[in-house]
Amino acid sequence: MRLELISAEASRGKGWARVGFKEKSTDHIIESVAIIRPRHIEPFLGKNGWQISESRIPLLIDLGAESHFSFLLPPAVVQYLEVSSNYEFIFFDNNTNRISTVIVRWSGISYRSPRGVASPIEVIENKPRSYEPEVVQPPVIVSTWGTQEVSTTSTHHESIAKISNPTVSDVIISDGNDFQVTTPIEIPIRPVAPSEISRSVRKIKCKNFKCEADIFDSMKVCPFCNFPV
Repeated sequence: MRLELISAEASRGKGWARVGFKEKSTDHIIESVAIIRPRHIEPFLGKNGWQISESRIPLLIDLGAESHFSFLLPPAVVQYLEVSSNYEFIFFDNNTNRISTVIVRWSGISYRSPRGVASPIEVIENKPRSYEPEVVQPPVIVSTWGTQEVSTTSTHHESIAKISNPTVSDVIISDGNDFQVTTPIEIPIRPVAPSEISRSVRKIKCKNFKCEADIFDSMKVCPFCNFPV
């Protein structure tokens, strides 16, 4: 692509500019442009002026008879372009692929806001990647008669650890001189019957004949009628 013209677009009002090119040799649909001023600390033109990070500006395509490819730049962009300064115009398609890079020497048009307040530029923001946080639940202890199981649920599919009857092996008995290694010993765990569990609380009827709700004997006052137990 070769720069053909830069002219004021009076039909749009003050500050509008038309930029035209010859020899458009690409079949891609050009959607946006990045405007760069080389050799500057803040080289990219962004939403509020020159900045460090790259930013793309959507193009208002307006084909004219005098150019193979032309577009319009609004006053918000033109106000940052200095006459006789060189800029890089990098064109992108709708898939953000670079199509062409052209050196543009800006000439013929300048614009300054009457009130001295810079207008924000419409830009295309890159969509950030979304990350789903890893969900890890705390361990859950499940007890049964005679055994204990510790199970954990997490996104790593951690294995279930079971605590079963322990065994004692490689028992070494020493009398000061000799060592003897015994065979493994099974230590059984006898299940504890429910009747052997120490009683903590039991259900009773409220002593208030008008209430008679089911409560625990550890309660000092009935929570339903406030009658002393």
